[in-house]
Amino acid sequence: MTQSDLDRLRAQALTDPSVPEPVRAALLRGAALEEIRLDATGRWWHQGEPFIHRGLQRLFYRNLHQSDGGTWLITLPPYSYPVIVEGCGRFIIRIRDRGTHVEATELDERRVLSTWDTLWTDGEDVVGLALDGQPARCIGAAHATLLADVDVEDQGEWVLRRKGQTYPFTLRPRSLASPQSARGAG
Repeated sequence: MTQSDLDRLRAQALTDPSVPEPVRAALLRGAALEEIRLDATGRWWHQGEPFIHRGLQRLFYRNLHQSDGGTWLITLPPYSYPVIVEGCGRFIIRIRDRGTHVEATELDERRVLSTWDTLWTDGEDVVGLALDGQPARCIGAAHATLLADVDVEDQGEWVLRRKGQTYPFTLRPRSLASPQSARGAG
């Protein structure tokens, strides 16, 4: 945990007009901000300690959203709390080939259908799909499943070869936290 991360989160929440007013008002009054972090591998942390309780992890993941101004929040109506999200806010743990579609299972066990033409990579080791127009990072078994069928072309472009089809990856920057980069993805 770094104080500069919390200072940036506080500043962002204070200047983001789409953060709920009670949250901004509390921060303006000097309310303490505890670090809750979703790391780049899909693991939740509180004040530098990993979350152990799986039910709480699922609850937080299911209620994570990004405001129009780019601030990540856990929202459990009527409450909201700003959190730090590394990379992107959605993670795929399993994928299942459904022909031209792919069924993605997220951290909270939700299943979402997407298409193979929404593949993206950072060009190094991160791969993912767009789910409902938002980037989702493949981790664990999903990551291994995708990488098993990936080729890097002579020009450095990544492609997935699956069942006689070739699907190109879109190159995305390592940081996907900006809502502008997430909207309309894929």
